[in-house]
Amino acid sequence: MLLCSCSAPQPTLHCVAGADNDIVKILQPNYKLIIHQTPKEAVTQAREGEAILLLAFQYPDEKLELNDTIYNIILEKGLRVFIEYPSFLPGIEIGESVHNPYQRAVVNSSFFGEEVDSMDILAINGMEYCRVNNQVSHIVAARVAGFHEAEYVLPEETSPLLLE
Repeated sequence: MLLCSCSAPQPTLHCVAGADNDIVKILQPNYKLIIHQTPKEAVTQAREGEAILLLAFQYPDEKLELNDTIYNIILEKGLRVFIEYPSFLPGIEIGESVHNPYQRAVVNSSFFGEEVDSMDILAINGMEYCRVNNQVSHIVAARVAGFHEAEYVLPEETSPLLLE
């Protein structure tokens, strides 16, 4: 009898966040997490094509401080990056923070494949976001009717929450 214990190596994920962050706790069992103290440290130490989570330490009180240098490194290395609550996005104007208890997060694209459908409503407790002038988004904040999915078309006034 031959026994083999084969397991795929855990994927590497660079993360800028506090060790007590809920997302970090959820991801730790399944990823090789490398925790960094600053976005610049994370993008500098990441290898070409690796994934990075840049999470705001003090959401929603403070935005995550970013600059052109960080974005240039991201582009040069082809990094895959998720950024939460940024202070700066190249070419995108970031407005003031908004908290509207009547708005909900609504999927508005097929970006997620069959797992999450367009017009599905997502629960985001205490949602606070910044208005941006970007039109290509996958999740928006909107005031909609419905429980699991928006019953009607999206209203004219929506705000991007997850954008490219």
